Amino acid sequence: MHSNKRVLIISCYPIKDPLHGGQKRVAAVVEEYKKVFARVKYVAVFVREHYPVYDHDDIYLTGRWATAALHDHLTSDIRIGNAMVESPDLRRKLEALLRSYKPDIIQVDQCFPYIGLRQIIQDMGIRPKIIYNSQNIETVIKEDVMTIAGAADTDVAEALAIIEEVETDLAQHADLVAAVSKEDGEYYLSLGAKRYVLASNGIATLAHSPAAVAYWHKQFKAQGIDAIASFIGSSHLPNMQGMQQMIGLRLGFFPANTRLVLAGGVGRHLKQYFDYDNMLDSTFWQRAISVGFLSESQLSGLLEVSDVILLPIVKGGGSNLKTAEAILSGKKIVATTFAFRGYESHLTLPNIWIADTPEKFRAAITEALITPLKKRSKSQELQAQTVQWHYSLKQLVEEAVKL
Repeated sequence: MHSNKRVLIISCYPIKDPLHGGQKRVAAVVEEYKKVFARVKYVAVFVREHYPVYDHDDIYLTGRWATAALHDHLTSDIRIGNAMVESPDLRRKLEALLRSYKPDIIQVDQCFPYIGLRQIIQDMGIRPKIIYNSQNIETVIKEDVMTIAGAADTDVAEALAIIEEVETDLAQHADLVAAVSKEDGEYYLSLGAKRYVLASNGIATLAHSPAAVAYWHKQFKAQGIDAIASFIGSSHLPNMQGMQQMIGLRLGFFPANTRLVLAGGVGRHLKQYFDYDNMLDSTFWQRAISVGFLSESQLSGLLEVSDVILLPIVKGGGSNLKTAEAILSGKKIVATTFAFRGYESHLTLPNIWIADTPEKFRAAITEALITPLKKRSKSQELQAQTVQWHYSLKQLVEEAVKL
């Protein structure tokens, strides 16, 4: 399977040294495409202050467009899409890119770049094939984020109208639509898509790091900790909501020698905004540890020493890369049904507890901590391996090559 066509992928964030799930997904797509396409170029149109690490092909906003996007974090992605046609300098750079690279296929990751890109393509009179690689139903995510942040109703309505229009346009006119879950795919069919391909989120092979494992063992032993339940996630709204709703801030149900370990932005966010004057919640940090952002080797080491991995996701769109990570780790998992969205076929694996109320979720944590880990069969281990990117993106790559 090979194609001589040129692919251009455009998104709103760089993928050099990827940290969050969106970056990791796009980086994986780029690597899989490079195996089959003659040329693959990735270009981010982004706010430099949000992403200080980027590649030479990436294009950052300047002037008043950069200032507006920087100070409007709720709709900065929409502002980036608009700036692609409103900023003369940015538009010239994009037109020069299209003229010089001459892509046969343009893939937009998330809908926002297409807000401006479609006008440029139309004005230039070029007709590349379009792939829409969706990560979420963006209207759902944006409404939740803006409403919880207290945005004015008129601002929410305006943002949702823009997103719904561009998502509908892509659903109806893109040559290929990729969705991370069956539910998302059905949504695009309801918008007018003729079909979609399932390209669920995945994970790279976990890097084994004996040094990182030894580090975590030493750290926890020094603190008298015998067992840990880990929640690894960004400060993305669904993670914060899941943490507070399903686990909560009162950790009296955790045994004295057990800790909740928070890795990534979720722990840092909690530390920053925690109500330290609330006496009922004041014991939280006696049972919880925030270890901040981790390198890939540090993360793999933490997963290796974890007794239980927690996935308390209660809402949001798309599917959760951390679920794939947990499945591949082979550890005990306590999750909501929602956290396994897109990974339903893996629910038959051993060592998985599913609970959808706070009371049952906390009880499942307690049970999982004291239950011995069951060894997977050979067939179960092979099944777990299919959450890796080259399996989850296989259908997307095969259909892209046919364009």
